[in-house]
Parts: sequence; structure tokens; C-alpha cells
Amino acid sequence: MVLTSYILLKWKLKKPEKGEWRKLLPRYISHKRLFKDQRGITLVELLIVLALLGIILGVVGSMFITGIRSFNTADDQVESYSSGRMAFLNLERQIKRSEEILIKDGTVYIQDMDTLNYYNYYTLNNHTKMIMKHKVDKANLNSIGEGSTSQFAANISDFELIINDSMVYLKIITDKEGKKIELSSNIRVGVDITNK
Repeated sequence: MVLTSYILLKWKLKKPEKGEWRKLLPRYISHKRLFKDQRGITLVELLIVLALLGIILGVVGSMFITGIRSFNTADDQVESYSSGRMAFLNLERQIKRSEEILIKDGTVYIQDMDTLNYYNYYTLNNHTKMIMKHKVDKANLNSIGEGSTSQFAANISDFELIINDSMVYLKIITDKEGKKIELSSNIRVGVDITNK
């Protein structure tokens, strides 16, 4: 379309005669001129280009892989920290809202936030690195039956819940692929602590 417009403008809108079309084409469009002096590339030039492409792709590829590894490491750390932090905050809230805390055979029972007739105690399963929540009946501190045990937090390497006078010491250490994060606090208890 552009070429036709160029040709018609050159001839001042007259239709050219037969064979005059070739004269109207600029020299750089002529197919004879395009291929007249072109030479191929040598094997050495080809090898140099391939070597440079290999180096560039290697550098870019290693940067890409390093970026992906860094993202995965950061993601694991955030996941581990979030899991531990959520468990820590839930336990802290449960301790503060509890109307009574019971201790029996060294196990601390904290009143359940949903059902006041139930109490919870927590254990760390060292094999699975999970804190397990166990729900018991307030009257006899026996399991409520089916559904009494549930997973509370994952990626936990250490867990402590210790009561001294009117203070509860809570410590949770999360561990994901060797990266440890410790969360600990002394929580003042304003309720009765009963030994059974």
C-alpha cells in the first residue's frame, strides 16, 4: 500500500507504462541489490556467538534459580513464624480469658474458650513436630471422646507451659529447615490456679 502510494506520487498520479514499474522502485528494494554482496558467516563467528549466548544464559539462569531459592526460603520462614505466632497468641488469649486454671500431675489444664465445661491441655509430638490440643471434661479431666484431640500448630521444635505462682511461662520455638524462631512470654494470671 505504501509502495503503491509512493509510485503514484512519483509519477504524479499517472499510471506507469509496462516495464516502468521497475524503474520506480528505490534501489534498496530491488531484490538483486539485496543479495548481491552478502556473504555467509564463518564457523569461528558462529562459535563465538554461541559461546557468548551460553555465558549470558548461564548467568541469567543462575540468577533466576537463586531468586527462586531465596523466595522459597523466605516463604518457609514466614510460614513457620506464622504458625508459631498464631499458636502463641491463641494460647495467650486462652490463658488470659480462662476463669480457672487446673494443674494435675504436672499437666496444665486451661479452660476452653468455646465451651466452658471443657478444659484443654497441650502436648508436643516430637516425631511430627506438632502441638496437639486435647479437650477434656471439667469434672474428671478425662477425654471427651471422639474429636478430643486436634492439631494446634505445626513446625514446632520446643514447647513449654509452666506455672509459677500467678505467672504462666509460655515458650514456643518454631523450626523449619534449621531456621528457628523463639516466642516466649510471662503471662500474669488473674484467676485461681487449682491443683487436683
